[in-house]
Amino acid sequence: LEELRKAIFDGDFQKAQEITNRYFVCGIGDAKSGMIFQPVGELTIEMSAPADDENATNYYRYLSTENSETGCEYRVGNVQYQREGFASHPDDIIVLKYTADQPQSISFRLDFHSEHTHKAIAKDNRLYFLGKGSDAKGVKGVLSVCAVAEIRAQNGTVSALGSTFRSMEQTRSKFFSQWQPVTKRHMMSA
Repeated sequence: LEELRKAIFDGDFQKAQEITNRYFVCGIGDAKSGMIFQPVGELTIEMSAPADDENATNYYRYLSTENSETGCEYRVGNVQYQREGFASHPDDIIVLKYTADQPQSISFRLDFHSEHTHKAIAKDNRLYFLGKGSDAKGVKGVLSVCAVAEIRAQNGTVSALGSTFRSMEQTRSKFFSQWQPVTKRHMMSA
């Protein structure tokens, strides 16, 4: 890496490209362009609370690109629902918050799906995803990841069901999703 940086700062871009091709681009033959883009997976939040119900009124949605916030509000019957979320790349976190102004109005199921070799573990108030990247173009996938979704419930119950969570009859829920490289510490705590 130091040799690459020096070549770039010295303006020797041909040498920098050669170093990059030799040490930083993986693969053999046609796969020399590197590994394909591989999303880790999909965190599914299946809400029992009406989200886009045909009976929803006063629907309002917003997006702020300045502070990475998004959300919506709507009313179904006598219950006012609100979904808020934000993402922080430097902190490696996505936070989602669901609220209702009436008790026992929010129920959901939280699950994780991926095409990669993985293991999902529901423990305490967290859903852990431990995964390994897939092989592509004859190149062995070596990327390992650990994703953690944490649930904080107010006025309700959260229960682990195998590799999923079920949350019942809440007033407020917060989901924290964080993606990190796998370390022994993560594997030991999961």
